[in-house]
Order: sequence, then C-alpha cells, then structure tokens
Amino acid sequence: MTTPPAQDRSVDLARLLKGWVAAEAIPSLHVTGVESDSRKLTAGALFLATAGLHRHGLEFLEQAIAAGCSAVVYDPDGAESVLGSHDASVPLIAVEDL
Repeated sequence: MTTPPAQDRSVDLARLLKGWVAAEAIPSLHVTGVESDSRKLTAGALFLATAGLHRHGLEFLEQAIAAGCSAVVYDPDGAESVLGSHDASVPLIAVEDL
C-alpha cells in the first residue's frame, strides 16, 4: 500500500488579508493556519493578537514567536504600550477592528 503525497495546506498571507490591509503592506509568505491563542500555535501559523477586556494578545508575542508563528496580525487598539517593549523577528501587520 502506498501513502498518498502530503498536500500543501499553506495559504498565501496576501490572500487571507485581501481587503483588510493594503497589498504593499503584506509580506510575501504562506501560513499554515490561523490561531489567536499563543498556547495553541504551531510552526508556520498566523497569530491573531486581538485586544481583550484585560490584556492584549501582543502581550504574548514572545510566546507566539517561540512557537514558530510566521507573522502576527494585530489590533492596533491598545497596542501602543505593548509594541514598544518587543523586538519582533516576524512581520507585524496592523488590522483595524480585528
């Protein structure tokens, strides 16, 4: 019995963000999933950092990067104080009203 070839389930980030972000602001890369919980991230996934009632998802940016996320899409509302303390090694893309 032969095993079928693995399918590439990655999606172009520009395709996911079309209409939300200007095309020139989106880096050319593929993501393997989308997750808003940094504890559940897998390598290659897109991390959605939203503004919560008590904390902003960007507070978990270091954990998301350590988990191997390929990019971060974040809600700029409340992000100013959090972003200043991080040196991100992955693309950070602001999306209003995330």
